[in-house]
Amino acid sequence: QPSLKERNFHIFYQLVKAASSKLRQKLKLKEDAGKYNYLKSCTDVPSIDDTRDYKEVIEAFRELGISDSEREQTFRICAAILHLGNCTFTDGKNHSGGCQ
Repeated sequence: QPSLKERNFHIFYQLVKAASSKLRQKLKLKEDAGKYNYLKSCTDVPSIDDTRDYKEVIEAFRELGISDSEREQTFRICAAILHLGNCTFTDGKNHSGGCQ
């Protein structure tokens, strides 16, 4: 988790804020970056345009010859990381252990 007022990897914010609602729905992502533990310390920076930057990432994928399927798999991994960041793990002493 980044320090206070420090952003995590930019692709996380771009996916949450700028990806299509269809893709966010497929990845089970909320539109509010503040809902994710890994992102909530700093969700907005005036000098960063996540929507513009997301479009540049998509274009870079195309220019590099990365297929839509490969791009989606990459985004699935990013989404999984965000979801795991919201899990709470227990040691099993008072619970059955695992993720909540």
